[in-house]
Amino acid sequence: MKGLGNIIRFRKACSSGLSMVLLAEAVLFMVGGFSWAAVPAAHFPAKIWEKKPPGEVGMDPEKLHAFISRLTTLAKDPADGPTEEGESCGCVIKDGFMVASWGKPSQKTNWRSASKPMLSTMLFFAIQEGRLKSVDDRVGDWSWTMFGKDRSITFAHLANMVSGYTLKEPPGAGWAYNDFAIQLYALTLDRVFGGKGLNAPSGRLLKDLRLEDGDVFAKSMKVETSARDFARIGWMWMHHGEWNGRQILRRDFFERYMKPQVPASLPRAAKRDPLDYLGIGSYGGDNNQWEPGPGLYGFNWWFNAPMPATGGLYWPTAPPDTFAAIGYGGHYMVMIPSRNLLVAACGYWGSEGSGDPNSRFSTNLKLILEAVKS
Repeated sequence: MKGLGNIIRFRKACSSGLSMVLLAEAVLFMVGGFSWAAVPAAHFPAKIWEKKPPGEVGMDPEKLHAFISRLTTLAKDPADGPTEEGESCGCVIKDGFMVASWGKPSQKTNWRSASKPMLSTMLFFAIQEGRLKSVDDRVGDWSWTMFGKDRSITFAHLANMVSGYTLKEPPGAGWAYNDFAIQLYALTLDRVFGGKGLNAPSGRLLKDLRLEDGDVFAKSMKVETSARDFARIGWMWMHHGEWNGRQILRRDFFERYMKPQVPASLPRAAKRDPLDYLGIGSYGGDNNQWEPGPGLYGFNWWFNAPMPATGGLYWPTAPPDTFAAIGYGGHYMVMIPSRNLLVAACGYWGSEGSGDPNSRFSTNLKLILEAVKS
């Protein structure tokens, strides 16, 4: 039956007009044959990102320009692009070289919910340093008075949006894109590292990745850094914690957790007003946002996995190894390991489209991929 389902999904992909390359990759993903480790050999930047013309790394300059032009052109919905931060800015990284930048890529930007995978990165550091035993440690052990069902909330529940905090469901019983739970995640990690904010423990990234523009976190514990420095962090994620031959974070964290963690069959949590009995507030939004999630989300990254309802890829114009950090107002970092390609940009990305190949986001992905000749 599993094989039959894969054939059906393959036929749906054919009818949607995917290229043969993407079809082949989709089949590998569906049968479990895609390897996250299959990242081409990469260059790592030194003190500054070395620049190369697009043609030297196998990219079409005109198509790359078309992608950037679209990303910097106002969408129908301003919420899909730059908000009060101002103009679009960003950079494109191919094979470890900066092939394009625009706006002010050195200007610090609040990356909003694209910050969330950095919280999971700090969780991995806490485990590596022995501050926590595992992602399954309980949050209530860090001086929180948790009530009832919430006593069993773990760090993994918070990272995967299944904690049930402020909702009626117990941990693991329902999916809810929950910024009250993320606030709990951030504040608890702060306690794990001594209560002085997350810049001190993230200083190893400042040093090891040779970040050009200073500290990473704001007081809000959101990432507030430049596009070019955020791209360095993404380059480390893409290479499973490695940086220039050195393992900054254990590789097994990425092999185990940088993939969908929320079961595709998990139901959405019921809507309700937030019961924030800890009085911690929100990381920025409500407690039950964003329709997709089960089958697509894990440790605060979004993945181009098959959607439970249709079996089609979440972003049908992109390879199945595509993953992203996503924030309100067009604050995105999109990573495509099989193409050795990364885009960190505040721009007019558009909403994800939930499987629609004609959505603005899918069209943007199609354009940047068409620019990659090798």
